[in-house]
Amino acid sequence: MQTYFESNFVRIDADAKLSVLVLHWKPGRVSPHIYQQALLEGLRWVQELDLQFWVSNQRHMESFSLWMEAWTLDTWYDRLTHTSIIGMLLVESDDEFNRQITHHIWDRPEARKLPLVRIDSAYEALEWIAYRAPSMVPDLRGF
Repeated sequence: MQTYFESNFVRIDADAKLSVLVLHWKPGRVSPHIYQQALLEGLRWVQELDLQFWVSNQRHMESFSLWMEAWTLDTWYDRLTHTSIIGMLLVESDDEFNRQITHHIWDRPEARKLPLVRIDSAYEALEWIAYRAPSMVPDLRGF
């Protein structure tokens, strides 16, 4: 697992052998600009490394604007479905409002183009992926 991007709000790690990108949201309320920037940066690495799984670790992410819901579905998600990604794994936030918005996004028909698995931790997400691709051995240090 290698870190490809890091800011005060997010860290983006990827493992080409496991074919996974992990977006770790750090504690705090995320502005629309930072949210968009992070998701677009993740897309860039998905395309560059030809990754198949996207893990969104929102455990520490606080609430975000409802405006971001529309952008997520109309812009980012549409772009994501035209990449090599075949599945998403979500570590839900401890923040109730964040979970409500996230559930609303993933319950929309537009979001059903990719399978979504809700999971308890980034570590569990990597185990889930490795179990489904036994020839891929993940480096789970740091999770």
